[in-house]
Amino acid sequence: MLICLRYAKDTEVAKDILQDGFVRIYGGLASYTGSGSLIGWMKRVMVHTAINHYKANHHARSNMRMDDVDPDGSRLPGIDHDEVFARMSMNELLHVVQGLPPAYRTVFNLRVMEGWSHEGIARELGISVGTSKSNLNRARVSLMRTLNERDPSLFTKRTDHGNQ
Repeated sequence: MLICLRYAKDTEVAKDILQDGFVRIYGGLASYTGSGSLIGWMKRVMVHTAINHYKANHHARSNMRMDDVDPDGSRLPGIDHDEVFARMSMNELLHVVQGLPPAYRTVFNLRVMEGWSHEGIARELGISVGTSKSNLNRARVSLMRTLNERDPSLFTKRTDHGNQ
């Protein structure tokens, strides 16, 4: 379900993806060769099911660039993005990622969460490598801005006074 939630805009869409994924898993059990873990195979099926859902429902937006939505796509200066994410709960981060436009959410998940290459993302989604890179960068900037608006304290430097 967590995989489906990362790719969906809300819980209801995630449930649809999950159901479709389990139908694909059940129907494809004969194709599972036993090489690698069953969980890993099921995860790949769920990711591909989410991609297929994205393609079926957002194909017209797959080539849209974040530049069209957010013309000032500069990074927030002086911010350690990894530190910001580390200070958030999984549910908080998931909620913010779900708020991204579908094309950016999909590229972000495939690259950051699944570790796909930009070439693989471009091939799978039918977009250019440049669009994949741009969408990833703009998704990250959008996430940082949204997080800063929701909770500016995430962006303040922490000091550890307890170990002195």
